[in-house]
Amino acid sequence: MILKRIALRDFRRFANFETSFAPGLNVILGNNEEGKSTLREAITLALFQDPRTTRGEVLGLKRWGASEQFAIDLEFEADGRTYLLIKDFQSKTAQLKDLRTGETRQDARAIESQVKQMLGLPSLAAFESTVRVSQRDIARIQDTKHIADRLQELVTGGEQDVRASEVLGDLDNAIKALKSASKRDPGPLAVLPGEIEPVESALTNVRQRLADAENARGQLLLTQESLEAARRDLAQKEAVERDCKLRFDLEDDLAQAQKEEESLEARLDQARDLEASIDLAPKAIEEYSAVLNLPQEQVAEIAALAIQASAAEGIAPEAPARADKGEARLRTGMVFAGIALAIVGFVGGLFFSPLFILSLAGACAVAWELLRPRKGTVDAVSLATEMRAQERKATAEGAALRLNEMLASVGCSSAAEFRAKREQGEELRRRLGVSRAKLEGFLAGKTVAELEDERKTTSKRVRDVKEQLAEARMQLARMDQLTYQLLVSDISRLKGEVQVLREKALDLEVAVRVNQIGVDAAHSLEEEAQDLREQLAAAQERQQVLCLVRQVLEEARVATMVSAKDALEGELAKLVREITCGRYGQVRVQPSDLSIQLLSPEKGQPVEVSLGGDLSTGTVEQVYLSARVAIARLLARGRRPPFILDDPFVTFDVARTRAVLALCQRLSADNQVLLFTCHEGYEAMADKVIRLPAVGG
Repeated sequence: MILKRIALRDFRRFANFETSFAPGLNVILGNNEEGKSTLREAITLALFQDPRTTRGEVLGLKRWGASEQFAIDLEFEADGRTYLLIKDFQSKTAQLKDLRTGETRQDARAIESQVKQMLGLPSLAAFESTVRVSQRDIARIQDTKHIADRLQELVTGGEQDVRASEVLGDLDNAIKALKSASKRDPGPLAVLPGEIEPVESALTNVRQRLADAENARGQLLLTQESLEAARRDLAQKEAVERDCKLRFDLEDDLAQAQKEEESLEARLDQARDLEASIDLAPKAIEEYSAVLNLPQEQVAEIAALAIQASAAEGIAPEAPARADKGEARLRTGMVFAGIALAIVGFVGGLFFSPLFILSLAGACAVAWELLRPRKGTVDAVSLATEMRAQERKATAEGAALRLNEMLASVGCSSAAEFRAKREQGEELRRRLGVSRAKLEGFLAGKTVAELEDERKTTSKRVRDVKEQLAEARMQLARMDQLTYQLLVSDISRLKGEVQVLREKALDLEVAVRVNQIGVDAAHSLEEEAQDLREQLAAAQERQQVLCLVRQVLEEARVATMVSAKDALEGELAKLVREITCGRYGQVRVQPSDLSIQLLSPEKGQPVEVSLGGDLSTGTVEQVYLSARVAIARLLARGRRPPFILDDPFVTFDVARTRAVLALCQRLSADNQVLLFTCHEGYEAMADKVIRLPAVGG
């Protein structure tokens, strides 16, 4: 298997990270906390972890502040085909795509089985015990000689004289040492949980604060969305309210304009009627011009003459009577004559004021007759009466003659006709004056044309307002007062809702700021916790490896021929010779206990490969590194899993480091090698160098 590319999303310190690998030796450079362990962990999870897991230590690898769980894409080549392996821990799905045929598997168990088959390694434990190598793992795995024997049993297999009970006893002792709670020499499984607890507690607190901030951020987003929706709804309803107010104003304006228009039209109609009557009045008055144009003195004279003429009609000669009766009748006649003269003078004075003197004369005559003493004879009375009657008759006849002449001059046949025509003419003049006064009142200082223009302006205003009311916007704003009041109430409610949401958003913004912790600070705490967890996991893995070794050795004993011992010795010899720069060229695997021995050139005899023995720690680790390579090849059975090395050369000297690097370079011809290191100087031998981004970069 050759890893070609890996892409991470929201995995530990990486929001988005992608890199590719070369088929040979890849050197991955990075300082502490820059992601080397993160990248190794991601490769392991991609190959072996079921994304449906609920384990907190796996899901806790999500990047701080990320809203979703992480995802890993791993592209690799196996059996001449290129595959894309996708593990999405948010959707809890796994996919394995054949990029040549497009065939896709989505069953997590089937994918895990196929990946193990392509690697040639039966389990995650086998993977971590062979091709995933770190300096710490090497040193701690080789705690006892029996573990080395166990590895040898794996490659030799079939040897029935292997002391399984001794191996199991040694494994039990090693496991006991890991769990030891002794104050003098406590084991890592007893110490590390106590060290992890305060860090985990602080980390839990940080996670809770980040979760609170994330929760507040989510609520803030929802609140802001609700606030925006309420604001939009409020703006729409306020726009409708404004349109309704405008419509009400327009309707009031229309009613007022229509009222003004009706008033102006009525005034115009009346003004036109008055103008028409005023225009016709002069012709009608012209018929009475002779009567109306007569001087007032002549009018009074006609009135007086009419009275005098009418008096002549009632005069008749009186018969002689006895003196007392005749005198009585004479006196009575004078009284009536005085009264008549007073009436004529009064009536004539109404038309011509000088005639009032006749009224005064008549009154004096009445008073004289009533007051004078009764004297004379019947004859004298009769004579006087006769003379007065003749005088009155003559006066009346003269008045009638003069009256007829004056009436004829104005086209009247009688005083009654004269009076009727004059009254009619005066009435026409009066009506003309009234019409002109009314016209001036209707026009109010304007002309008919100006009033017509004003009426046209008002009519245009009516049309404009109607057009505005006919617009679609105004049609939508048509509502009665009850509906309008409901709208106003709804607007008031929305304003209150907007205010509440605004205050809630402000509170949530404060909550986000209060609970917000720097991602780098949280990441540093996570790295510390992760380092302790890794140490504990390493101790637990060592415990698992001890158990795995027994299982693997048992399987190897059954599956491998005894001749594999010779193959292991030959392969180990070549690897040890190369890695020790030729110092050790012979390796033996004892048939009795399958222990590894090197032939020491100084002593000229085999030397046991074990910690605390005659060999240095570096030499022991180099031999077991070679053993891991050999075991991996045997386990893989022709497959070529990649080797993942985490700076395993710390205890090596310069020469052997170069030799190991040369070995890695040679191994990379068959097996891809990923060398993670924080040390410079390896780049020249690498097929590809990958520099991880700096923290905060």
